[in-house]
Amino acid sequence: MASSRVCAAGTDRTASPRRISLLPRGARTWHLAGRLVILLAAVFVSGCGVFGGSGVRIEVVSLEDAPARLEGDLRTAIYRHHDANTMTVVFSDLSLDDLRQGRFGNGRIICVDMHWRPKAGATPVDRTGTNCTVRQVIFAGDAAGIYDGAGFLAPAGKGGERTIGGSITGATLRLARSTDGFADALGAAELSGSFTARRDDAAVNQIAVRLNTEVTRRLGTLFYVLGY
Repeated sequence: MASSRVCAAGTDRTASPRRISLLPRGARTWHLAGRLVILLAAVFVSGCGVFGGSGVRIEVVSLEDAPARLEGDLRTAIYRHHDANTMTVVFSDLSLDDLRQGRFGNGRIICVDMHWRPKAGATPVDRTGTNCTVRQVIFAGDAAGIYDGAGFLAPAGKGGERTIGGSITGATLRLARSTDGFADALGAAELSGSFTARRDDAAVNQIAVRLNTEVTRRLGTLFYVLGY
């Protein structure tokens, strides 16, 4: 796991970061607004930090009075092609093998569905509008939280290619469902950034089955995060 750090807004970023103790293996903890927050393979920082892994530069920033930023090494970035206008992109700090096998123990998964493709000169492009829905799932030990939202995805390249890039702007997120014991340290938040993803329709389909099954099990009620 990449090293993590927490910085107070306005502090000297050159100073040595405050060390964070480890809980059960791989868990990082810190106090935020008087609550103990446990997140695995994800980082909350205020005013400092780095984006995700190679090819993915996505962050989630809280819009609350005491903002936090959720960042991490989103090592997996794959997409499923539907047609010329629609696609599904999946990002995660878990490995592709763990996702396909349903080993979600501790990690973060972001699912983005693009519902229409903006076309230069043909589609009125308003980046304050929306053309994609976003769901973010955070697994922390036995707890889980699912965030819902919508934003604007501007793809680079044609759909169906081996890889595709793009950017996401103005994707607002709020906690939609959670298990007992999940601490929401984000509140209302915004997701934005750029990415490059590899096409793997079969993997996205398999992850959808595993992810929906696991979220349903943890919530105790049927819940779909990712469409088939």
